[in-house]
Amino acid sequence: MKKILVVYENEKFKNQIEYAVQILFSNYCVDYSAIPYSKFDSDCKCDLIIYYGANIECDFANIIVMQGPLFGKNYLQKDSLLNNVEFYEGLPVFFSNKFCDFYFKDKEGKTIINIDIFQIIFYFLTCYEEFVFDEYDNKGRFNIANSILHKFNLLSRPVVNENICFFINVLKEKFNLSLQRKDLWEGREYAVMLSHDVDIITKHLSFKREIRLLLSMILIDKKPRQVFKRISDFINIKILKVQKDPLDTFDDILDLESEKNFKSSFYFMADEKTYDLKSNRVKEIFKNILDSGCEIGFHPGHNTSNDKRNFKNQLATLKGNIAETDVFGVRQHYLSFHGSKTWVIQDGSGLKYDSTVCFPELAGFKVGYCLPYKTYDLTQNSSLDLIEIPLILMDGSLFDYMNLNYEQSEEYIKKLILQVQKYSGVFVILWHNSAITKEYNQYSKQVFSWLYTFVEKQNCIVQSGINIYKMFLGQTYIK
Repeated sequence: MKKILVVYENEKFKNQIEYAVQILFSNYCVDYSAIPYSKFDSDCKCDLIIYYGANIECDFANIIVMQGPLFGKNYLQKDSLLNNVEFYEGLPVFFSNKFCDFYFKDKEGKTIINIDIFQIIFYFLTCYEEFVFDEYDNKGRFNIANSILHKFNLLSRPVVNENICFFINVLKEKFNLSLQRKDLWEGREYAVMLSHDVDIITKHLSFKREIRLLLSMILIDKKPRQVFKRISDFINIKILKVQKDPLDTFDDILDLESEKNFKSSFYFMADEKTYDLKSNRVKEIFKNILDSGCEIGFHPGHNTSNDKRNFKNQLATLKGNIAETDVFGVRQHYLSFHGSKTWVIQDGSGLKYDSTVCFPELAGFKVGYCLPYKTYDLTQNSSLDLIEIPLILMDGSLFDYMNLNYEQSEEYIKKLILQVQKYSGVFVILWHNSAITKEYNQYSKQVFSWLYTFVEKQNCIVQSGINIYKMFLGQTYIK
């Protein structure tokens, strides 16, 4: 196995640099290490030495990566935030050294790259923008308008993967290094992670809550026709039981996934606002999910992404109702996420992975990355054990925000999948159990059915979140 050494000058940012180095090489078959220049031994034996710093005349390295401005005096201040993107042969360049008038060149047997791959990785994968802005809406979500990727129409591209691929290709072509991607997905081109957030189980609430809702619809919303229709449905579904509940789609989902040999994750809420975890129907659903080899995960409610006590109380409630299995995965309700708190709370609660990171307004690559990765605590300046599996596609993004029809949805999804396939990533799908009905959207059920048929024909593995997590870490998983 090839051995690569990264030697860096800026020891003040030791943790940040070594985290980025780990992300850069972790998905390739290579022996790598990173050390500060003060500990570098010129007699060390390795196949390639990469120097990272500001000395363009470095004489001991094969590759020189010029350091950009992020790791400097304005670190974690608003002046450090990106406000522009440049391009090198179509590749988005986010950080470079302003004293160099080039992005890439060979000089006296060395390759000099003025595209700071380490800062690119660190900036996006740590959700640096969110941490520094620290501004959220009433659902605890970062404003997409503040995203540099949104400003430059780059959310449909995994730009971090692109930059990593560019860098790895330089190593291969310039130095004849055979760097192979790890086979994470059992010989398949990419992985698909199927997931369902369970916000609601039935169309109607408990009797008392239903009465409150009906009164609100009459007195506040002024919708008498909808009230009459809802009362009629309540009688037919809940009392006479002559009509199937359109939102209770669990059996249909599990039957379809079993037929196609898919495994998925169902993330359940535990705030007791829309369904009772102790009800017979919920217990039956839990049993059916586990019997199918699928996963029960945690879907914490409002005000949990920044409140440790609230988060842990709800997690304990969920665990107390599914004693036959543990809870490993989480996705926050509303995709609520606080850059300085959410990962820390999740990690401190013993969870293994999160799959929240995504903008609800636009399906795509919020952090510019389509593989699982280790998270980072910017407050304590250290890595966490928690793995992030970035969400890419949510039903609500397509229909509630982007307002796509069937044909547009199919075209857009194919575009995203092609990007994931290119980088052997994970295409993470969120389709709510309550969205597989025309009552939610006229196209949703049709797109859902098409999507499952489409991925079934692809050279990909389709798994639950916990199985994707285990495959990524090289652990045994339940097939």
